[in-house]
Amino acid sequence: MKVRSNGWPWNSAEGVPSPMVEAYCAHFYPHEAAAITLDMVLEGHPVFSMMDESREIASACRASGLRYEVHVDLTVGENLWGTFCLLRQDALRALRRRSRAFLERLAPHIARGLQAAALIERGPEARGATAVGSAPAVVVLDSRGRPTVRTGAVAALLEDLADVGVVSRDGIPLAVTNAAERARRQHVHAELDEPTDVVLRARGRSGRWYTIRAMLA
Repeated sequence: MKVRSNGWPWNSAEGVPSPMVEAYCAHFYPHEAAAITLDMVLEGHPVFSMMDESREIASACRASGLRYEVHVDLTVGENLWGTFCLLRQDALRALRRRSRAFLERLAPHIARGLQAAALIERGPEARGATAVGSAPAVVVLDSRGRPTVRTGAVAALLEDLADVGVVSRDGIPLAVTNAAERARRQHVHAELDEPTDVVLRARGRSGRWYTIRAMLA
């Protein structure tokens, strides 16, 4: 079985410190956490704890005052339609068992709902894509991920891609930060003549899907 991801949807968080969300999406998820996610799906364990699987992630959670995490992969067949996690500052062992059992029953229904919603919305969006400006929007980030140059068309797109419940630094959505971080890491490990472009799909809050291309200048 091969698990296929259906793009990078918008991020939503509530009550989680923004630095922790940014660290997860920009550093953990593109690499170690993504590998763990797919491995657990292939092993038939869509509900698990990242803190049990990764010392680095566990350390980052504890540094943010978080003591419990349960991660859920929303998969239908070979397609991964989304993921989410619940974090707590504290949790009794019995509560942990009950929450996992509940999420194992709930996850397949949420996954099918996401699949249906995405397929319904992609049709109208694809037909109306040319009605929105066709010129590419460009934002240039420095080595620390801070924006230095923005084209006029980028502001509205960044606002649509903005994360729910997360205050990103300098107004750069985590989907863009994630793509830039992947491009940097790919460049480090690539041969000189290999391309370092990274392409991600992301869904805006409007329901529109975007293609994000990150490259090193």
